Amino acid sequence: MRAQDKPRAAAPEKTDSIYLYIGDSAFQAEEAWKGLAAAVVPDAGKSVARRRGRSSGAGGVERIQARETDAGRVIEHLSTVPMFGGRKLLVVEQVDAWSKEDQAALASFLPRVPRSSCLVLTASGKRAVETLAKAVKETGKVIEFKALSQKDAPKWLVEKAREKGKVLAFRAAFLLVEMTGADLLTLDSELEKICTFVGERQNIEPEDVEEAASSQRISSTFELLDQIKAHQVAKAVKSLRGILFSGEEPPRILAMKTLGSLAWNVRMVWQVKDSLRRGMSVEEVASRLRANPWAIQKASEQASRFSDSDLRSIHEAIRRADADLKSKGTPPEVIVEALVLDLCLEKKKPSSLR
Repeated sequence: MRAQDKPRAAAPEKTDSIYLYIGDSAFQAEEAWKGLAAAVVPDAGKSVARRRGRSSGAGGVERIQARETDAGRVIEHLSTVPMFGGRKLLVVEQVDAWSKEDQAALASFLPRVPRSSCLVLTASGKRAVETLAKAVKETGKVIEFKALSQKDAPKWLVEKAREKGKVLAFRAAFLLVEMTGADLLTLDSELEKICTFVGERQNIEPEDVEEAASSQRISSTFELLDQIKAHQVAKAVKSLRGILFSGEEPPRILAMKTLGSLAWNVRMVWQVKDSLRRGMSVEEVASRLRANPWAIQKASEQASRFSDSDLRSIHEAIRRADADLKSKGTPPEVIVEALVLDLCLEKKKPSSLR
């Protein structure tokens, strides 16, 4: 069975009891099982959340990892009739991690799975679960999901944007694929961020994709500022590395962009702080500075936490790091990381060493 034939939110009585999802497209498999959850356990299906790596349940829906649960426990779970009637959905992920004995044990039980239970198995490839796949075909459905190619991903993005009520220009879709790759889970997440970024506007152009990416970097540096102020050294360094290694540009370019975003954030907090002192509202500040409302709101939150002295000190340290970046042969990531460490530890130094 092909991916386009995946089960959707049909009436519960029309769903099969056993499914095997095979393939390397996590997004398509995720969409399929959520649709199935909405059909099998309607109330729970609306709120079910993905929790990888451990057993999780939500009102009749349970999701577990095969590597942490043997076939015997799965069979026992399937044999248990729901206390208050209805049906339950069990998702067992990555059954290709099971031994041949575990797979054979479950395969022999499949014809006896009660109608009150719906079982979804997932596997990365078909070769490791051939016996199990054959057994599922006799009692349920085997559905294969194939990852989209770099060539087909933009078309998928345009259609996905249409479902969200947006018109995504093909050039914008192509640019987004170029920036993030063709993984559908990542693309869907990035598209959601861009839709939020453009707000109620329907059309999404390439410049929106670029501006949204820039805004995400700015948002990350706002978070970095908070961590510097709280002297959270480990978190600040982790955030910085996430920013520095978030793209494919040369380290020096990324370091310069990071310093630029950090300096912009400090100036924005300073301007908002000064405007609020003069009695202006957040809305008036946003209009005056012609910046995104979310950036103004974040800056207004930070304005109460940073003194003028803090902001002056941080801005001067950024200026020195920028000069070092342009004149020294030191690796750019080392210069920026040293800046963050110094800022985090600034208040902890004896006054004679500042």
